[in-house]
This record gives sequence, structure tokens and C-alpha cells, in this order.
Amino acid sequence: MATLSRHDARGIIRIPSWHNDPTATFAQEADMPDETPETSTPPSKPAQVGPSIDVEVRRARASDLFAFPRFSKEYPLNFPETPEAEIGSFRSVMMGVLPFSRDDHPTFIARTASDHRVLGAAHFRAVGPDQRWMATCIRTNPGVYDDEPIVIGMLHHAIQDAGFNGVKRLYAKAEMDSPVRGPLRTMGFTPYMTETIMAAPHVPVLSSGGSVRTLDQTDVWAIHQLYIHSTPRDVQYAEAFTSHNWDVGTVHRDRGHECRAWCIIRDFEAVAYARAISHRDAHVVDLMVAREWRSLLPDLLAEVFRQLSSMSSRRVYVSVRGYQREMIPLLEHYGFAAQVQQELSVRYTTASMRSSVISVESYAHEPAKEPATRRVPSFFRRQPPEEAEERRRRSARPSEPTHVSGHPE
Repeated sequence: MATLSRHDARGIIRIPSWHNDPTATFAQEADMPDETPETSTPPSKPAQVGPSIDVEVRRARASDLFAFPRFSKEYPLNFPETPEAEIGSFRSVMMGVLPFSRDDHPTFIARTASDHRVLGAAHFRAVGPDQRWMATCIRTNPGVYDDEPIVIGMLHHAIQDAGFNGVKRLYAKAEMDSPVRGPLRTMGFTPYMTETIMAAPHVPVLSSGGSVRTLDQTDVWAIHQLYIHSTPRDVQYAEAFTSHNWDVGTVHRDRGHECRAWCIIRDFEAVAYARAISHRDAHVVDLMVAREWRSLLPDLLAEVFRQLSSMSSRRVYVSVRGYQREMIPLLEHYGFAAQVQQELSVRYTTASMRSSVISVESYAHEPAKEPATRRVPSFFRRQPPEEAEERRRRSARPSEPTHVSGHPE
């Protein structure tokens, strides 16, 4: 659990004004490869010298609720896992201010140092057993000023605050053409995977899959083994999941939404897995199938959609990772369409380390000595000739007569 930030550091940045069209966006970029994300930093806007202002960045406070503006730009960073109702500006700031939810919903505000006008807000959420921070949304209202330095300043302060609170990793999901990709790369967020979000307006109706069953608590370790065998090693290192990630109860406690999961077992091993997190306005489905058991994917989807169809009608999203692109044709056959392609990034903070102290004990130096010889029994030693002759002479001497006293009869 992240602890309350007790430092009073404020990040001061200076941003220039933007004389061109304020609605201009970043240049269109080519799609990234499916397996290995692009390593080059997206191009930024050409800098132009103009009047500048000082901006301070800090944690959200209760006073910010009364001076919150209508932000002109909004960049979701955890779509579709975080629903739109949870990233509303007022709700997000309120969750970042209240004492009982402040640690779980860190929120940072950028405002002018002179008149305290709010220019931006960055929202995060602590999830998982290790309380990693997931960026949910960034909002800016720069007016005629460039918003990229504002975003960079808020990310910089958030990374520092996360490190002070013992958080080791921060995650973000940005669309391929999002202007936030540049500031994320600038602040050290490293892309490790791409994913395509497939969307359908309602739950497809399919025949039931007979071999699919609901996930039990005892299946968590088997699902983790399936994740290890079906996920590239670099992705595993970046996500650093433990078996708790597949526990339905843990997901429900962390995110507050209904969560259900299903699996297929073959020869006492999990070969397919699906999880559905149900929001008020959408279902979000994640899939995982062993490569040699891809033929079971239609049965898995059929059972998942049959279970979800019993709930109220709502939109359905399926997250297809870059190494799972073989699922896209089947999903398109079921009525899904690619809605967005996004890049997943991770930023590591400075982890606390304990240095091992080596104790050196000094001993007095003693010169080497010959080991003391042990005395052996005398019968193993050769006797001198004169001593042996004396022993023979004594043994040949006649013994003295024995005298017995008694009374005559």
C-alpha cells in the first residue's frame, strides 16, 4: 500500500507560448511492429520562442475542487480497463483528495505560479498486490501555450512522488497517434508491447462451449503457468505479474468491478483462459491460449459470450496483444472491429536497496609448526638386540618352588 506523500516538493517548469494553430496535433506516424515496439521517440512540435510562464506541479488538494476548469484536451491512458465514468475530471480529483482514497488514486495538478490557474491534471491508480501505478488520464487546458511541457512536468513530479512512496513501476497505455507518446518517452517510459482493442456494440450470441468451466481458486497457479509458457519473456519481465493477478477476488477488490474467469483444462494443465471485467457500460475481455491449443479458442469465446449475454446489454471490448494477432480474423467473424491500437509502456523508479556488509575478522599470525607425532604402542617398535636377549634369559630361568604350609595328619 502506498503511503501518504510527506514531502513538499514542487516542480517548477517554464513553458513557451504556441503561436501556431493550438489545435495542431503531432505528425502522423506509421504503425509499430506487432512484436517489438518502436524505440525511437515520436517527433515533438517545433519549438518557437515566445513569452513564458512559471508553472508549479503538486498533489491535488481540496481547494482544487472549487477552481477546476473545463479541460480542452483529454488523453486516456488506460483504455478500456478504466471506464469513462471513472476518469471524469471532478470525480478523479475528488478521489485523489479524500483521505481514504488518496493513496489509491494519486492525482497531480499543474497550475500557474502567479495566479494559480489550473493548466493540467494527471490521474493515476494504484493496482495489484505491489500497488503499481497505472496512469488513467491526463488533461490539459493550456490556452495559447504549448501543453507538452505541462505534461512532462506532471509526469516528472508523479515519478518522483511514486519513488518516495515505494512504488517501483508506473504503467501507461497510449494510442499510436496520441500526442502524449512523446512526453512519455521523454520521461523514460519504455514501450514493451502493442495491443489492438476489438469492439462490438453488443455481446455476440454463440453456441455453448462444452469443455469450458468457471475458474476456481485452485486454478490460479495453473493459469500463471499458462501465462509463463504463452507470453514472450520480455513482456513477462515488464509486467512482473505474480499468480495473484489471476485471482478473481483480487481483481474485484482492486478495481471494484464484477470479474469472472473461465478456463479449459487438458491433461491436468490449463491450456486456455479468459477473463471478463464488467463495467456499467462495457465488458472488457482478456484471452490467453496455448499455441498448440489454438483450436479451442472458438469454444472458449462461445462460453464467455454465453455467460455475458445473461447480463444487461452493453458494449464488449476484447484486448488482443501483439503476439496474439491470429485471434483477430475470428473476432472479426463474430462481428468485432478494430477500434484502436495502442502502445503499452513501463517506467521504473529508484528501488530501495540494502547493501550487504561484510565483516572481516583478523586473527594473530602464528608461524607454521610441524605437527606433533603421536606415540604408538610399544609392541609396534623394534627392540634392541641386547634387550631382546635379556628378555629371553629371564623367560628361560626356572621358577622358584611353591611352599605350602599345613598340619600333618
